Amino acid sequence: MMARAGLVIDTQTLWDQIDGLAWHLERTYWALHGYILGADVVGADETWWRLMQAEGSKRWWAWSLTVPDAVWHGIAPSRSAATAKKYLEGFEGTLLVDGYNAYDTIAKEVGGIKLAHCWAHVRRKFFDAEKHYPACGSALDMIGELFELDRGTPDPAELDGDARPDAEQRRLSARREHGPPILERLPDVVARTTRSAEVLAPPGDRLHALVLEGAHGLPGRPRTCRSTTTAPSERCVGS
Repeated sequence: MMARAGLVIDTQTLWDQIDGLAWHLERTYWALHGYILGADVVGADETWWRLMQAEGSKRWWAWSLTVPDAVWHGIAPSRSAATAKKYLEGFEGTLLVDGYNAYDTIAKEVGGIKLAHCWAHVRRKFFDAEKHYPACGSALDMIGELFELDRGTPDPAELDGDARPDAEQRRLSARREHGPPILERLPDVVARTTRSAEVLAPPGDRLHALVLEGAHGLPGRPRTCRSTTTAPSERCVGS
């Protein structure tokens, strides 16, 4: 666009503009972080980030904290539990996560944090294995039934005022009434798909415990939310 206007802008100029904008937005950035940490349920996730430097590239990590109406990102050189602990400092509530062990460490060290594990991450394990182990299809169908419970009720995140708590209660009631019968079938499903699940989540992997070991001994199963980390649910299956 600038080139069409006859302007020659080098990358350093663009960087200076972004850096100046970041200075103006820093207070808003941290205010958004505080707003998210004030929620009862927060989604957390991380993925690797390529940091470009003069001498080449280096792997850093992009961390995300989410609630239905806001997302916050942080870039850090580490994926350690210490980094997660720093970003979550002051949070008390339910943390919706995948199987990464750093979150287990935080839950043990920090009072007031409960973990809820994401069904979308569990589903991905079975989805990846299904082409080699067709029996995984039954697990995908069961998880799909859990998702349908939410699709059958209004989304609280899209409502305001009194309509929002009413929608939350309707969704919670639907989960409590229809969720347990679906989850009661989980041990049988897991028994038929144990070998395929172990291929994707070997013993020692946190999702192995969630998918395999956690399926037994109902109702002592893990608290698990149906949402992805981009839009955490207000309540969790198993609550």
